[in-house]
Formats: sequence, C-alpha cells, structure tokens
Amino acid sequence: MNAAPAITGALRVGTDLVHVPDVAASIDRFGARYLHRVYTDAELDTCRSGAGGWSPERLAARFAAKEAVLKVLRPADGVSVRDIEVGADSRVDHGILVEKSNSWFNFGSNQPPRVVIGPRAVVQGTLVFEREVELYVSDTARIGEVKGATPIKFSGENP
Repeated sequence: MNAAPAITGALRVGTDLVHVPDVAASIDRFGARYLHRVYTDAELDTCRSGAGGWSPERLAARFAAKEAVLKVLRPADGVSVRDIEVGADSRVDHGILVEKSNSWFNFGSNQPPRVVIGPRAVVQGTLVFEREVELYVSDTARIGEVKGATPIKFSGENP
C-alpha cells in the first residue's frame, strides 16, 4: 500500500493593488523622506519621469509588488518594504491573475485598473483578467497568452 506524501507547506499567493494618486500624494506631501523610506536607490533610479520628477505609476507598481511579497512571506518583525526590490527587466513565472473584486470598498475611482508590462519584462504563463483592466504591454516585453483583456502595445519606457 502506497501512502501519499505528506504536504509540509502550503502554497501562498500574494496580490496587492496600489492607487497611483495615493503614491503621488505621498510624494507631494513627504518628498524624499517617503521615497527613501520605501524604495531602494536602484528602484528610484528606474522610476524617474521624463520631466525629472518621479513616476507615480512606476513607484505604485513597485510598492504593490513589495506588499504582495510581504503577504506571501509573512515575515517576522525586522523586514521592511525597502528589503524587497522590484528591478527593471522583471520576470514573472506562472502567469498573472487579476481577480474580480468582491469588496464594497474602492478608492473613489470607477476607472479600470491599469496594468503595465514594461520594457524587456518577461511574463511566462497565462495572463488572466477576471475584471476589466487597461493592459499595456511594451513592444520589447515577452508575455504568455492573454485571457479577458486586450493588450495595448507601446514603445519606449512608458505607455
């Protein structure tokens, strides 16, 4: 008689959304203090806007990724969002899932979430969207099959 192997750990998935205007407001209100408390120097180097300021969209994406990682790891005290860096030329294995929200709470916007797959990024696996999104994909990115959204191609660093 063969027994099934024991499962010693559970698969955990972390997701997070960050409202871009909230990040822009934090930049306006707290400036460098906010930026250097949350982001690494390498992340800040990749999050400049064309006007010499900061790109709230890029910073929000990095913050959401950091929060998702924290949800998965559930670290003990002593780990901060600066300990997690989301670099340029990112790679995502096993696809992306954006679930339909069942929450009554929203951030005061009826706009669909904006999903950007940046330059040279690689997303292996299927991208599944169960809710309406604006999906922008760099012409230098490589992605898997897309279900539930229509990709909008862009050139350059930002859509």
